[in-house]
Amino acid sequence: MNLKVEILLVLVFFSVIVLNKLLWKKERNYNNILIIVMCICTAINVKIGSAQPYFDESRSLYIPLAVFVIAIVAITTIKYNSIKVTFDQIILLIILLSILLSYNNGQIKDMSKFCSIVALYLSIFFIGLIYKNLREYNLKRVLDVFSYMAIFNGCLSIVQYITNKKLLIGVFNDTLNYGTGVNIVKRVVGIAGSSNAAGNLGALLFSITLFNYLRTKKKIHLFAFIVNGIFLGLTLTRIGYLAAFVEVVIFLLFSGWHISKTVKKRSVVSWSIFTVLILGLTCGKKIYSVLFSQRGNTTTSRYNQYYNVFKRIMPNNTFWNGIGVGQYRYYSFQYQKRLVIDIHSQYLNVLAEQGMFIFILFIILNVYIFIKALYNTENRLEKAFVISLFIGNLICCNFNPNQYYTINNLLYYLLMYCYVYKSSKNIGATSGMIKIKLLNIIDYLKKKVRMHITRKA
Repeated sequence: MNLKVEILLVLVFFSVIVLNKLLWKKERNYNNILIIVMCICTAINVKIGSAQPYFDESRSLYIPLAVFVIAIVAITTIKYNSIKVTFDQIILLIILLSILLSYNNGQIKDMSKFCSIVALYLSIFFIGLIYKNLREYNLKRVLDVFSYMAIFNGCLSIVQYITNKKLLIGVFNDTLNYGTGVNIVKRVVGIAGSSNAAGNLGALLFSITLFNYLRTKKKIHLFAFIVNGIFLGLTLTRIGYLAAFVEVVIFLLFSGWHISKTVKKRSVVSWSIFTVLILGLTCGKKIYSVLFSQRGNTTTSRYNQYYNVFKRIMPNNTFWNGIGVGQYRYYSFQYQKRLVIDIHSQYLNVLAEQGMFIFILFIILNVYIFIKALYNTENRLEKAFVISLFIGNLICCNFNPNQYYTINNLLYYLLMYCYVYKSSKNIGATSGMIKIKLLNIIDYLKKKVRMHITRKA
């Protein structure tokens, strides 16, 4: 880490302290989440190490600025009552301890991938800590922030498509062209940085923007939903489309969502199936050409990965250890003499690189967070949102190398933990209900007083 980076991080650290202690008194909780989301939108990566040989190329160590900001916000807003360690934090500490042990055992050779995954686990830990510190955050306003994120990302993707450039810091002039030879397509990346990561991001934003619109019926959220839909379409990520479709089905089944008073859910589903069939019959060849022939069909390579993990790697692993965090490509090249791509499944990657014990803990962690978030929902719409977010992320992260998509993971856990630590003290979720109840009590008392005065008269 060079001097400029150290100065930048020190400035960010003291700026957050000053803002929290002096300027952010009334809106402190909301503004801390806002600054994290803004840092995610900048898509700035901080170089923390010099270039290292990586197969046939040289790769430097980069960590997203948002990861540092999350850590800084967590540290600067910590409260004594949040020091008590929760179940999810215990799991994360065990996972981080196992990673430290694998590093000390000399398993780590690919430092770039290793640092990326370590940053991910630390971010999850700090996100939970932030929401625990900011217990009385305004839920509704925090959720609104993610619609603004979707608008920024969607508008950026449209400009990317028009200019055929990524327009991100560090890769500003890089092209969006994907493929080789005549089979080249244009796939937008948004703030995610890569096309597959963009598809996962679009699926996550699809759930929150749809929820925000159904929750508020405001045009700004409808605009966010439409713009994000355009972004998702331009990514040409098939698994993102599938996740979005499943999310819509979940909202239809669980939320009590009625498109109109005269339209039934069965009619919506029937017309949707009919529309898909018509598109398939009329434009099927064109769609297949764009999504498979030109974009590339990677199904076979995914199955090859599954075979490699279960037949060649798992038999050599112990229950407690894997091949090392972020070491799949290095291990395959060094010991199997095979040049492979990253495992296109976050859960399978944990199993191969960290062993069965951490794999089980990782599943328990995510199920625990999901159940806690679901338990804290207040109505059917909120339940549908939490379920759709969990299922949508589960689909995306098991068909793409989501373990290295830091922005997507940050977004997912920011949204899930938003409900995990939602409580009766939460201003945004309950203030309206409390006001209504208080007004009803006051009206009731006024009537009783008037009746008492009338009787005496």
